[in-house]
Amino acid sequence: MSFYNSNTSANAFKDTFPKVLIKDLLNFPIPNINFDDATEKAAHDKMVSLVEQMLDAKKLLQSARTDKDKTFYQDRCNALDRQIDKLVYDLYDLTKAERDIVESKA
Repeated sequence: MSFYNSNTSANAFKDTFPKVLIKDLLNFPIPNINFDDATEKAAHDKMVSLVEQMLDAKKLLQSARTDKDKTFYQDRCNALDRQIDKLVYDLYDLTKAERDIVESKA
């Protein structure tokens, strides 16, 4: 959403906290999921699972006491983040070139 907003909104400024207006949200391209389609439902369920795992890993990272545990949970969060990114790229049918653009601006 940050990438989309910073590249489409006149209210977005580099290196500032994003100001997202209702009109911007209304134009945000959110794909509809057909839960009767097994492939789309599986992708949705995978995304939900990964997000739940990320939330759990973030909590564990916050409560980690040792550097070893902090590194472990940070690596876990990074791995989950990459998996979520891949699902989002697939959801929006981004090409390799488009994925490279998004990642270079992250």
